[in-house]
Amino acid sequence: MGRPRKISPVGRTEMMREVQAGLKKQVNRPNLYAYIPHKKQRVFHKSERHTKLYIGGNRSGKTTGGVVEDIFWAMGRHPFRKVPEGPTRGRVVAVDFTQGIEKIILPEFGRWLPPSFLINGSWEDSYSKSLRTLTLTNESFIEFMSYDQDLDKFAGTSRTFCHYDEEPPHHIFNECQARLIDTGGSSWLTMTPVEGMTWVFSDIYTPGKLGDDPDIEVIEVVNKFNSTHRLQFR
Repeated sequence: MGRPRKISPVGRTEMMREVQAGLKKQVNRPNLYAYIPHKKQRVFHKSERHTKLYIGGNRSGKTTGGVVEDIFWAMGRHPFRKVPEGPTRGRVVAVDFTQGIEKIILPEFGRWLPPSFLINGSWEDSYSKSLRTLTLTNESFIEFMSYDQDLDKFAGTSRTFCHYDEEPPHHIFNECQARLIDTGGSSWLTMTPVEGMTWVFSDIYTPGKLGDDPDIEVIEVVNKFNSTHRLQFR
């Protein structure tokens, strides 16, 4: 696997514009305190299973639900269940930095994260571009990584939670899950299965649906915009 791609100054500027746009939209759009989850998002947030698989197509709210769950854990405040008070140490992993993290994940954080949890109320003071890490006022942090990084990048110290946006390679998933052992942490996958039968189907989906593993919860969303994901997954 190759090393992470360097972000050009132009790319960084565009990323910051998108994040700032998300923050500015909080004036006219709800932030976390006005977040109203739909039925399946509520099931996802309420679940206390250590591994949660949230399957949905476009506009199913899977990424939003995953990011909001990240924020709940980072804040140490959760309206639906008990979470560690913090500071917590989180990890969010996506397909790549350019499309997955910068264009999807970070703008979602910009939209939903209450400014009061940003250092000096500022994204620039809270987010380290070089470390790709977001630090909150309560000293919780979330590091952002991508599936195209070398495996050794995913080792290191323990984490409180891991969020995988779209299906992770099996070896990266295993390495990240190992970071949760010391803390008894939790993980969630938010994904649209389009690759047919994969390791997630046999290792997570099937035991979760059949009830063979009480530590796994599977949440499926079928909507009018994408009603075929279940067939694609199987």
